[in-house]
Amino acid sequence: MRHALLDGNRIVNIVEIDPRNVSDFPNAVTIPDGVGAGIGDTYEDGRFWRINPDTQAKEELIAIDPISDLGRVAYDSAADCTSALLEISRLAQAQTDFLLQK
Repeated sequence: MRHALLDGNRIVNIVEIDPRNVSDFPNAVTIPDGVGAGIGDTYEDGRFWRINPDTQAKEELIAIDPISDLGRVAYDSAADCTSALLEISRLAQAQTDFLLQK
């Protein structure tokens, strides 16, 4: 399994450790599947954190659920398509009104 080796609360290395040897690494913490923790991130209160380089805000690293993410993408795509269809309908109506005036 993937583990973060810590120096204090900062991750200094990422290693694969056989579960039978985990006790040999007292400063190792298991990184759950889907969590993209890396060197330089921190581990506090049982959670992994990263500083956002754009905002300098501390953000929790959470596992990404691809199924729920797929649902969000599908919903966003449907909303975009609906908006585009409504705009096309509005333009067609405006064009029809303009043509009928002549």
